[in-house]
Amino acid sequence: MDGGGLKGFKAGFAKEDITPYGRSICMGGFGFNRKSTGVLHPIYARAVYITDGNNYVLLISCDVVGLFNEFVNQVRNELKREFDNTSHIIICSTHNHEGPDTMGYWGRAIMNIPVVSGVDQDYMNILKDKIKRAAIRSRENIEEISIEAGYVNIPTYLTENIRKYGYKDDRLNFLKFLNDNGNVLGFLVNFGCHPEGLWASNTLISADYPGILLKYLEEHTGAEGVFFSGALGGMVTPNIEEDAIFADRLKYTVTLGEKLGSLILNQKDLRKIEFAPLVHINHSFRLQIDNPKFLVLKKLGIFRREIVSNLISTEINFIKLGDVVFFGAPGELLPSMGFKIRARLAPFRDVFIISLCCDELGYIPSPEEFNDKGLYEYEISMSAGKSLSLEILKSVYYSASVIT
Repeated sequence: MDGGGLKGFKAGFAKEDITPYGRSICMGGFGFNRKSTGVLHPIYARAVYITDGNNYVLLISCDVVGLFNEFVNQVRNELKREFDNTSHIIICSTHNHEGPDTMGYWGRAIMNIPVVSGVDQDYMNILKDKIKRAAIRSRENIEEISIEAGYVNIPTYLTENIRKYGYKDDRLNFLKFLNDNGNVLGFLVNFGCHPEGLWASNTLISADYPGILLKYLEEHTGAEGVFFSGALGGMVTPNIEEDAIFADRLKYTVTLGEKLGSLILNQKDLRKIEFAPLVHINHSFRLQIDNPKFLVLKKLGIFRREIVSNLISTEINFIKLGDVVFFGAPGELLPSMGFKIRARLAPFRDVFIISLCCDELGYIPSPEEFNDKGLYEYEISMSAGKSLSLEILKSVYYSASVIT
């Protein structure tokens, strides 16, 4: 923490290259045992450190498919000498389908059942060290700043929900950080769409459209950025024909990232966030796993996490920054859940909904969607269970009452 009392916000940005150069690695998402053959775009761990002078929050986003809560807590434990109360360190993934398998699910399989973890442990150790370095450097880079909030409703044709046509959240939220000279220090971007534009046949490492978006912002402003995925589940994806060839997919992925970047830069209707004490609530709890698939994958050694009596440790996070609130869910929220959360946090001017926050427990449908096993059979089969959705909605009620 900075100390110095309540004067104003300070923030710092940093990024570390987490690209697995020179190694063939199982890629996360799509089919099993999809090995990388090269690098198309670098991938990063990106961090923004924000403090009010007394309290801080450190938000980190990695261009990987998912990070388990145990891994997040390992990083926190190793940063205890550097940071007070490391529960304020929040580590997320973009759910990138063009990066390494950091969960284990996409290794070798027999009859579509994973039998060998796809995790490269040497890479995970490198990833951990890079995240820690990004965390420390972001705090070293802090400056006095002002923060502006904005949003755009993107053209609906840019993305699609292939499970339930048209049902998605087209709102892109962002924060713009300005230093005392009025120069842009960085951006925080929040949008819900799977980073999977290059699709299943691609074997080149890439950050997909979020990486293109942040590169666009950096090239046009000189400022770094951090991207957090919103309610992207079930199944919000770039609007590309499924049988499109790779060249067309790459072109559209670049177009999507640059289009989102240009929409951010062209949005002039921004409002300054008035200074107020920074509030962060970390709700850690034990969750009952309803899906036997999780338990089988644990027994097979595919998922390296602690499950005792069908209970698993995870967390939910809330951040209040002026009249902006962030909600962080430990998995892939479906749009229905995103809309429910935003409605329950309606007193706030802007609600940033962050999926894959400090954990990846699969899809998070609404309680009602768990009853529609025809339409959402796949999402239910890849979820921790209905109890997570109920816990999230209960936590939203509680935290909203505390921080409003």
